[in-house]
Formats: sequence, structure tokens, C-alpha cells
Amino acid sequence: IKGVGYLVKAADIIVNELGYKDALFILVGPLTFGTLEKPVDMEEMLGYIRQRRLEKNILFTGSLPLEEVRLLYVACDLFVLPSLAEGDPLVVVEAMASGKPIIGTKVGGIPHKVRDGWNGFLVDPADERQLADKIKYLIDHPEERKKMGANSRRYAEEEFDWRKVAERLSLVYQDK
Repeated sequence: IKGVGYLVKAADIIVNELGYKDALFILVGPLTFGTLEKPVDMEEMLGYIRQRRLEKNILFTGSLPLEEVRLLYVACDLFVLPSLAEGDPLVVVEAMASGKPIIGTKVGGIPHKVRDGWNGFLVDPADERQLADKIKYLIDHPEERKKMGANSRRYAEEEFDWRKVAERLSLVYQDK
């Protein structure tokens, strides 16, 4: 459901087809991937990574404590959420609050947080080529990446700060 297989294929395009041999993809979360209809076999995915010689470029961390995830948000250049289905993912707001441009799919609540071309990019789900194209664009345009990251941070502060959310919620109850 998280679309990890498509991100791995996009990494293959970035590293092996486009020649970005130093690109590092850090995948955080439980090591169980797939959709409800077709679970992804982790051994199969690792075999693909070995076959495509991506062992130095893709790191699976497994689940991490929140403090370590926050450090990764700060350290990364951009954040990708290639989900095939989604609710309203908090990870997008967390990455935005860390000042990162977001590449996300056009599913669930992601399009409500990512303004295409302003604080990141929206791509079609299950399209590794679109993912790779947007990742490449942000690698090649560091100033644009920085500007989009700043837009993400500003948007997170304006719309998703807990104090502001609580104030808006309080107004809803006061109107009743």
C-alpha cells in the first residue's frame, strides 16, 4: 500500500539509468510491504536490489523511534511518499515541518498537503518513471529544492501547528 516497490524501481532509474551513483534512498518503516491483494516478498525485493546493484543506494531501517525519524527528516534532501492508497498521513506534515520538499502520490490526503510545483510534486500512483523524474528534478535544482522546502515549512506552520489546529477546533465547538 505504501508503494515501496515503485520507489525502489525509481531508485534503480536514478542510479543505474541516469547515473546518480551517490544517491541514497533511506526507507523507514516496517519491513512488510505490498497491497492487500498482493503482498511483496521482502526476499524478492532484496533480490531485485542485489540484481540491480543498489545495495549501497537503498537502506531499509525498519521501524524507528520518533526521535530517530526526526533526525532523518532533518538530514534528508527531500521526502517521498509513493503510496497507492492513503488516509491523511502525518508523515507528510512532519517532513514539511522539517523544511523538506515533498514528492507524493495523488491519493488520500496527500494532495491536500502538497501543492504541486510549490512545496513539492504530486505524481500518479504506481508510476516509478514519474517518481524518478521528480526526484531527478529536485537533485538537479538545489535552489528550487530549498525554496520548496521553505514553502513546506511555512505551510506547516500556518496550517498544521497544533495551537492553530486547536484554535480552529475550539471555534467549531463554540459555533454549536
